[in-house]
Amino acid sequence: MRSTPVPRDFAAVEEEDYGVREAALALRHGLDLAAIARGARRLRYLNITGRCRCSLQDLSFSVLLIRSLGAPLVELHVCCLYWWFGAYRLRFIFFIAGGLPNLAVLGILPPNLDFPLDALIKIRTHLRPVVFRDEDPHPFQYLPTLFLASPLIDDLTIFSVADIPDAALALLLKHPPLNSFTLGNMIDFRAPPGKLFSEALQCVLRARGSALKLLRIACPKSVDADLLACIGESTPQLEILGLEGYLGHSNRIPPAQEDVAFITSLKRGCPNLKKFGIGYSDLVRCKPLGNLQQFGADLGSGKAHSSR
Repeated sequence: MRSTPVPRDFAAVEEEDYGVREAALALRHGLDLAAIARGARRLRYLNITGRCRCSLQDLSFSVLLIRSLGAPLVELHVCCLYWWFGAYRLRFIFFIAGGLPNLAVLGILPPNLDFPLDALIKIRTHLRPVVFRDEDPHPFQYLPTLFLASPLIDDLTIFSVADIPDAALALLLKHPPLNSFTLGNMIDFRAPPGKLFSEALQCVLRARGSALKLLRIACPKSVDADLLACIGESTPQLEILGLEGYLGHSNRIPPAQEDVAFITSLKRGCPNLKKFGIGYSDLVRCKPLGNLQQFGADLGSGKAHSSR
């Protein structure tokens, strides 16, 4: 007997084999794939991270949905447990590389550190991975992998339900300057003001803050006088600054003069600043705040504002 030769293009065979199973799954559920594609032809964003622990049938259905939408997708968010069943891991890489040519943002809920980010980026050099999301208590663990896979990434958001160690921020000292940086956690209400990562963030801003246009700090008790001064001294290109809840821990309604005194130096150091958010909903019920209103007027087209 002659053995069947191993095909050279394994990926093509995998794709053909999956296409057969995909058609069978669609038939079983009564789905018209062409109709789905036509009906959702303008859809650019898809988020299916709601269920991370799924069966093989759930996985197949999710893949079927993504493939039905196909090329128009620009942003996709998935739980990578969807792709952790045997050969699905390799198939995922081939699928993202060839099946979604316009994909620019890939959001992942990572279950472990072995997710093949580096392989994906090598295939799709312009893909922007987003791996720090939702349920992961220690997202900073993925920073080395992310920076290795995408050394030119200039837009970074880190939210954690745990503390963010200084060592995680120190990784940014070796990374090219960011254009956009958002940092936040969910534990700082238990910490004394200015004791979470103010000094580490100051080091990052002094070394890598020259290109920042957006800075958002969603950790009000991490913002102290030294950090505020550092922002004014180290981010000359800054256009948007968000200090969510910064005035909330002062317990003064409306805030006192000293609570907003940093605005003067901030205006001098950040001449391009257009939006300044203090993220304190109680301020909308206060009488007009002269300093903040004047700050907005001085900025011209921009304005200082409180976020609800």
